[in-house]
Amino acid sequence: MSKIGIVAQTVYFVKAGDETLDPSRPDDLEKIVTFLATPGAALNLARDGHAGAVIELLRAMPPEGQAAVLAAPDAVWGLSDNGQAAAVIELLRAMKPEGQTAVLAAPHAVFGLAENGQGAAVKAIQRSLTPKVPGGGRPRASLPVNSR
Repeated sequence: MSKIGIVAQTVYFVKAGDETLDPSRPDDLEKIVTFLATPGAALNLARDGHAGAVIELLRAMPPEGQAAVLAAPDAVWGLSDNGQAAAVIELLRAMKPEGQTAVLAAPHAVFGLAENGQGAAVKAIQRSLTPKVPGGGRPRASLPVNSR
């Protein structure tokens, strides 16, 4: 007989007013995305000790929902400052470029990730988003020349 074991699995629900939302139900998942994408929601949940739970809820979402939540102001910063910077990078790497751009453009996102040891990962994602120019290299910003 092979060895038998027990595996525990934690499932997170969102309590919104009198309603308990189950992320396994598509209608509830849409509401969860809406609630968590509200400015300050993910940040405050992370500060209240629920950063890991927010990450698990994000993993239950489609990439568009993940991007919507992580692009909310200070969401990435709050999750990163509460031990979830590597998990945020994992989610970012799996997103399409549009989602990555939206998340990294969010207030304090890059700062929060870099401050929590993920600066090199952010730089790699940013480089993958930068278009290559013909002949190699990357485009350089140039200032307009004042022609008088």
